[in-house]
Amino acid sequence: LDGGVLGMRLMGVIGNTDVLIVVDAVENKQPPGTLYRLADEQVPRRILAKQSMHQIDLPEVLALCSAIEKNPQTVVIGVEPEDITTMDVALTPAIAAKLDDLVAMVLAELDRLGTKYAVRTA
Repeated sequence: LDGGVLGMRLMGVIGNTDVLIVVDAVENKQPPGTLYRLADEQVPRRILAKQSMHQIDLPEVLALCSAIEKNPQTVVIGVEPEDITTMDVALTPAIAAKLDDLVAMVLAELDRLGTKYAVRTA
């Protein structure tokens, strides 16, 4: 599911799952292309002061799900972005170079869970 900017509308999907794997950019002030696996307490679950409910993001949705006792095991597989200010659908070179490694991390997570999947070749 591409969660994009769905915000609160993700609560139904997240609340009805046992395991949630999120693949996204993760800003952590490391070199572009740095890969991350965040799980358990590493995944932020906070609600900060917001000016509007339109500013809900994934950590807030997870916190709200927790408030209604819908707590999927959550793992974030991420990559440090190179540029978050330019609007473009193309990956920057640093991120493109890490794409295969990022996919391998997601597949390893599925393997850890014992999930069956099929790998398609281009």
